[in-house]
Amino acid sequence: MLVSHITSRKTTSMDDMVYFANSAFVTLNWLGVDYGSFDEDIKNMIACKYNLLIAERRDMCFVSKL
Repeated sequence: MLVSHITSRKTTSMDDMVYFANSAFVTLNWLGVDYGSFDEDIKNMIACKYNLLIAERRDMCFVSKL
């Protein structure tokens, strides 16, 4: 569910992605799950999604100036 939420086209806020990921990690920690490697993968996924959103917004601004 975490990965699908982050990769969703509806999710465009970095704060929302980080909040949702942190909430999931708190739950995993409470359950005693070792999520260390998964945590790093999610951070990388959020960074990639953020970079993609920035690039899309930059392209939209460029097109609107034409």
